[in-house]
Amino acid sequence: MRLVDVAGLDQEAAAGKMGVSRKTLWRDLHEGRRKVADALVQGKTIRISDCERHEDDDCPQPISIED
Repeated sequence: MRLVDVAGLDQEAAAGKMGVSRKTLWRDLHEGRRKVADALVQGKTIRISDCERHEDDDCPQPISIED
């Protein structure tokens, strides 16, 4: 979601940057958007954690959205 929705990359470029196929990226993006929409509509907590890019120091800070 960060690469496509925030950074504005097209799905092919985002998939290449992640090292996955476009089909995998689309499936993960679709599922992630569904989960975020569900959490927002239902007032659920959104927690982002456990980044795998620790060595790059490019990990987002953990956040939690609660009602």
